[in-house]
Formats: sequence, structure tokens, C-alpha cells
Amino acid sequence: MEPKEKYFLRFNLRNILANAIQAEDHCRYVKDSRPEHHSCVQKHLLFIRGELGEAISHASVVSPELVPKFREILAYTERVLDEFEQGIKDPSEAIVKIREIRRKTEEIFKPYDTSKCEVCGDVEKVLRAFAEEVERIKEKEAKEVGSSGFVWYWEKGESKPKFTWHWEREEKTEKPKNSSVFNW
Repeated sequence: MEPKEKYFLRFNLRNILANAIQAEDHCRYVKDSRPEHHSCVQKHLLFIRGELGEAISHASVVSPELVPKFREILAYTERVLDEFEQGIKDPSEAIVKIREIRRKTEEIFKPYDTSKCEVCGDVEKVLRAFAEEVERIKEKEAKEVGSSGFVWYWEKGESKPKFTWHWEREEKTEKPKNSSVFNW
């Protein structure tokens, strides 16, 4: 049986990550900045703040070297809370800030480290790979006549966008509703 402090530290870490993911999720699906959405994200951030305080206490007993890291995450969380209280308008900006809390916590709690995940880990790496693929498609299809664009759209009930390649030629192809196009 593991020591009580170690058990509770793991409990705190799981709660920090769970609330960070829930706060990210709120920001991902919120398209406006109504106060009730901000309040719910702030609730999750406050919960993270409380769990960090407890984690500092438990870590001081079982892993004192982690205390400065937890204090750093706590200070960052406090700054993010201050910004939310002032009213973050852009949900994507909020997601980035919340993901930073999650990333710093995952560095400590290795079983949940998603930084190496090709789908949701290193976002810059994923975007670079996406840009390379778009360039490859553009080069391959450069001989075609007409303009092209990469279309993304949401289908009813779906949480993630779908992607397709869209060509505009003499016969106009119809884009899906609720779609956006990058034109080259």
C-alpha cells in the first residue's frame, strides 16, 4: 500500500488534468464570450488552483523537488484567472493558456504526458505537417486549371471539422454549408 501523501498527490494531479481538459472543452465549443461561459471556465480554474495548493502540501512530504514546479504552475494559473476576471474575449487564446497549465502538469505526471501524441501533442509539429501536406497537394495539382481551396466544415452533431479539397472550375462545385475555404 502506498503512503497516504503519495496517493493524495496522484489524486490532486488527476483532478488538475481533468479540470484543465474540461476548461479547454468549454473554450473549444464556445463561439461567443457570454459571462456564463467565462464563469464555468473560471470555476474549473479555481478547482485547479485548490488542487495545486493541496499538491504542494503533499509533494512537500513525498517529492519536495516538485514543490517549485507546482508553485510555478499555481502562479501561472493565478495570472490566467486574473485575465479571465478581466474578460478574455478570444476562446482560442483561452485554450492556449489552459493547455499551458495542462502541459506543465503533464511534465510532472508522466502517465498523462500527451506531448508526444501525433494528434494532440505538439500542436506546432502537427500544424507544420499539415502545411507540408497542403503544399504537396498544391504542387501535385498545380497543372489543373482553376482555383482551389482547402475546405473545412462541420456536420450537425459533429465536434470536429471535416476537410475536403475544393476546386472551382467552369462547372461550379457546391461547398458544404457552414464551410470556410483557403484559396491559393
